[in-house]
Amino acid sequence: MLVLLFAMALFGTFWQYGLIGGGLRRYVLPRVLPPLLERHDIVFRYMGAGGAASTVSRRGLQVSMSKACLLNVLSRSPLPAWLLPPGLVVDGMEVRADWLPPDVGQPLRLPCVLRFDKAAGAMPRVRLRFPASELNALLSDVFADDWSEREAYFLGHYNLDQRMRFHSLHVASVDMPRQAASEALRFRATASGRLRYWFKDSFVTARLAVDVQKLVILFTFVPVVHDDGTGFDYRARVEALDIRLRNMAPWLERRVAKALARSMERSQNKPRKKARMARHRLPAWLPLDIQVDIMLTEQ
Repeated sequence: MLVLLFAMALFGTFWQYGLIGGGLRRYVLPRVLPPLLERHDIVFRYMGAGGAASTVSRRGLQVSMSKACLLNVLSRSPLPAWLLPPGLVVDGMEVRADWLPPDVGQPLRLPCVLRFDKAAGAMPRVRLRFPASELNALLSDVFADDWSEREAYFLGHYNLDQRMRFHSLHVASVDMPRQAASEALRFRATASGRLRYWFKDSFVTARLAVDVQKLVILFTFVPVVHDDGTGFDYRARVEALDIRLRNMAPWLERRVAKALARSMERSQNKPRKKARMARHRLPAWLPLDIQVDIMLTEQ
């Protein structure tokens, strides 16, 4: 009995002073994480603390959060926060891996970094950098159906296919943190590139190429609470569209820009897209306030 009490006291001391957590971080997690991550098409590369901070420059995903934020998430989750031993997560700790998303039509390897940093504050920070050329290839290959419409008009029906080739793109959070849990999440996307439209019906086939100098779209996601988690209703609104068309008068460019803005809004707010978004659920305990910074890098 005395030996058991001594062992419990020793375990409690090691736990309190972070020796158990430190041992798990140095020796156990680097061996346990690789097989767990591989089930989700993630290849483990590194785990450690105290080194120089990683910075996503040309391509990759980086998530930064403070230890206090992690403890807050755990306190709201089904897992008790006391299961996180002292010393397991320390300031400057990083986990690096490569994500190999399946079913994207072409091989894709995205470096990912999870960093625990007290400078992140109360909200997780998500930073993504991705080459414009790779995004354009993905849009043409994977999301081709989302850029096509079939509409009715006085002569019957017509097919309208639209493609955008991005030169630049920046997506950032707006008004974070929110004032209330029911308040919408907003993200503003600013882009430039080139739009191509193909119009085809029984009698006419036409093409139109548009240089997009600046496009600004505000995406609003409204949380909807369900029994199985949090879903979202969303809407997109074109705030600005500046285009250039060859050999066209400025007043006509403005009319075309208004028509294109209405077409883009209609395309982004299709019922099937909203229904697809509404089917997704996030755990109710997961925090929704995040600082997002997504940018395309040079081609």
